[in-house]
Amino acid sequence: MDVQNIDRLLNTIEENAEDELSFLLSTGPAYFSTAQLLRLKGQWEAKNAIFHKTYTACLRIGASAPVWPLLWMLCKNIGLPFLGLVFLFLFLFSLCFFLGGMLLMRYLFHGNGHLDMVGAIINEELQKRELALY
Repeated sequence: MDVQNIDRLLNTIEENAEDELSFLLSTGPAYFSTAQLLRLKGQWEAKNAIFHKTYTACLRIGASAPVWPLLWMLCKNIGLPFLGLVFLFLFLFSLCFFLGGMLLMRYLFHGNGHLDMVGAIINEELQKRELALY
């Protein structure tokens, strides 16, 4: 095997291992200690909060997209073509921001279902371990 192929393979393995939440989903929680699961729960809560704030912002900006062409037509009809072009630019910006934000979130967070599954697995395993103590 070529040295470059081995280096590429090792880099891929390291990149995949850096995302512990995905690693937890692929291996299962049995391989993690309770302290690690509690740390992962904190990471999950932070990622989940960031996901929902970003998702809400992207949706709001995307929902504003239909307003900008209406304002463009209004400005065009009342004789303010330069202001109308600003609104037309905002229409394109809001569409691009919405689509780019959704693609970026899909790449970074693997979607909301992924985060929900990881959170459910962590909570379920911590509850099992808590019941085992009693």
